[in-house]
Amino acid sequence: PAGCPSLDYLRTAMVTADALFVEGAYTRQLKWSSCFDEKCSPTNLTLGDSIDFRYTSNHNVIKVASMAAYTGCSELMTTEVGSTAAGTAGYVHKFDALGAHYFVCGKSDHCTRGQKMVVNVFPAPAATPSGAGANSYSNTPPSSGASSFAATLMSTLVAAAVLAYA
Repeated sequence: PAGCPSLDYLRTAMVTADALFVEGAYTRQLKWSSCFDEKCSPTNLTLGDSIDFRYTSNHNVIKVASMAAYTGCSELMTTEVGSTAAGTAGYVHKFDALGAHYFVCGKSDHCTRGQKMVVNVFPAPAATPSGAGANSYSNTPPSSGASSFAATLMSTLVAAAVLAYA
């Protein structure tokens, strides 16, 4: 809600110089060059959202097909979706399929040093009727009973607000 000090505090925190993500409508800008030690994983998005990967010329973005390839840092050059040249301008990946998506950097030993991320894509949340409890949310890929991104966002905001004013 407008004028909520807790949300204003969180918005400010999200756009600080050290933030990995810059708040935006449906495209999130990610400082991919700073995502070592799996610092950016997991990331949960809503179907139709995008990530704008930003990185220097000694990085790239590889989409691997499986958790095994992600964990083992194999198949590093099979599907380069963001070339080394694309990083400064940004490589934008739109998520148009539900489930888990796996990204790694294929340069040098970056993947084994943890420059990789899992992106879990969930369906857009249904509106909750007035007075009903909030939908639940999970860090696991969606199943037939997929839950709401908005509920987790709200829980996170409330928890951060409580910590900020504690």
